[in-house]
Amino acid sequence: MTELPLDKVLDFLERVRPFSELPEQVLRDVVKTLLIDYFPEGEVILSPGPTDSPFLYLVNSGVAHCFTRDGTTTVTLRYISEKDHFGSETILTGRCAYTVEVVEDTICYLLKPEVFKYLEDRFEGFKRYFKTIKGPLAMQIAEHMAFKEDVSLPRLPGERNITSSQFKTSIGFLIDREPVCCERKTTASEIARIMEFRGVGSVIVLDGKRPIGIVTKNDLIRKILARGRRGDVPAAEIMSKNLLSLDCNDSCFEASLRMVENHCHHMVVTKGDKLYGVISQHDLILLQGANPVAVVGSIYKQKDLTGIKKCVRDMSIVQEVLLREGGRMSQICLLMSTFRDTLTKRLMVLAIEKMRKQKRELPVLDFCWVTFGTPGRKETLLGENYLEGFIYKDPKDGLKDETEAYVKALAAMVKNGLVECGLLHREHGQVLCLPESKWKEWFMELVGGKIPLDSNGLRMFDLRGICEEHETVDEFRGYVFELARREPEFLGRLRMKNNATAIPICFYRDRVVLSDVHRETLGLKNDVLTLLVDTVRFMAIEKGIMAFSTIDRIKALCDVGVITREKASDLETVYEWFVRLCLQKALEEKKTLDWMLEPGELSPDERRLFAESFRFIRDFILTASVQN
Repeated sequence: MTELPLDKVLDFLERVRPFSELPEQVLRDVVKTLLIDYFPEGEVILSPGPTDSPFLYLVNSGVAHCFTRDGTTTVTLRYISEKDHFGSETILTGRCAYTVEVVEDTICYLLKPEVFKYLEDRFEGFKRYFKTIKGPLAMQIAEHMAFKEDVSLPRLPGERNITSSQFKTSIGFLIDREPVCCERKTTASEIARIMEFRGVGSVIVLDGKRPIGIVTKNDLIRKILARGRRGDVPAAEIMSKNLLSLDCNDSCFEASLRMVENHCHHMVVTKGDKLYGVISQHDLILLQGANPVAVVGSIYKQKDLTGIKKCVRDMSIVQEVLLREGGRMSQICLLMSTFRDTLTKRLMVLAIEKMRKQKRELPVLDFCWVTFGTPGRKETLLGENYLEGFIYKDPKDGLKDETEAYVKALAAMVKNGLVECGLLHREHGQVLCLPESKWKEWFMELVGGKIPLDSNGLRMFDLRGICEEHETVDEFRGYVFELARREPEFLGRLRMKNNATAIPICFYRDRVVLSDVHRETLGLKNDVLTLLVDTVRFMAIEKGIMAFSTIDRIKALCDVGVITREKASDLETVYEWFVRLCLQKALEEKKTLDWMLEPGELSPDERRLFAESFRFIRDFILTASVQN
């Protein structure tokens, strides 16, 4: 080993975490202490066990294989190449848990243990980084994402400076006055005077000190003026009883999401167990400039497909802004799913109105639009879906042909709208229109093995009704899950599809390493996410869990003791991180979401995290495939 001149490695260190976060003068001092060493192909740099000469190895060139042995089996952890490092645990613990063997001649800079410990003591970020990379996977990803916030996506042209306003601003920030309240017997005319005097658009109705409802200006217009009623009607008769409430510490985005889901304009804010105030859509719009509640609400006002398509463009911008603000993918997906549901319902209303103008009415009352796959799991990202459906109660004798003709005509109009909005694949998108009995027959054949259990078949188990009255679908979904859960052979076929060996292993320079081949690109959805989603779905069916989304299914599996809380946290974090990376890449490149990643564009930290995530998912799928 020889000492290295200052100007040879300063630029290198400035591009390697966590050294890139240190002050320049500190880096110059560190460089003076570094050593350089050359390791030829085949040499073992580190071996499992105690280490007498610990160093942090910073790879300047070459490739080394990091692996463990399980008996006679070699388990690859990752390949280490330029700007990556290894060996920190030899300094922190004096031991090594793996082998590092050179596969391409390698040159490393060596950081001495006393310098490492000096940097640990003086710089909290340096210490936190090396502590984190040995912690739970969820913690590692969270630390990496926090670091990436400093190099996040640039703002959209003309976008206001609203960074983190929705996710880090609590709704308590919007409360600037005490809530305006009345008693249940207060008359409508008195409530109107209170609103005018206090300058508010809503009044909370109390029973003693307990909130039992809310009266808004809209209630007074619709329930009093529009009906020609007298002003002495008590609040109890005109109030909205389904109060939505959140704690004052909850985020503004959470409030927006709840308002969108429940089609409301006001929300009660509590502090502990006490009434704290009221917020409205208007408050959120003033805070954020472009509130998702307003965009979703505008769908109800659209009279034709042109207006609805404009809403899709507006919501695409909302999706991008939410991602830039650092919103959780589960929250963004839930919002986008609610938007898609609302859009589909509006298309149905417009189609039904058009049919009525043609003097055609649906002969059955119990019916519902059904969505499958990604939107069925409430994981929508405003992309194209492949399968939608229409379920209705079996018509009475003599109405079968009429009902079938009506449903097909209605579905064709809704399908056309979804295709034009970019939410259903133009060429391969399908809409299945069947009565409940036919749906049951189809699932019985699928579970019984008469229909191939391919990706389309699996997608059918992610079904969800999206009309206002979806009891028919809820009951049918319960029937389907119970049918599948009670058929051991079907569960066995599902288990056999959990192919853990298909998950990638790691990266070798700019190539993806799989069990039998190297590849230049990573298809994150097909290579990893679909296998994870399928495994979680199988486990949910097996345990009778009715949750929709992958994240909610993971949480439910944790609640029933199938997986540990730490494993559930890691699964949720990995899943959301993978989805975020792909969506962020699509937005940066202004391309359609294709789920493809180029290994050469990943940082060394990201490659390490991917390798650990792959291994974690592979072990999870393998465990699920052998459990009884």
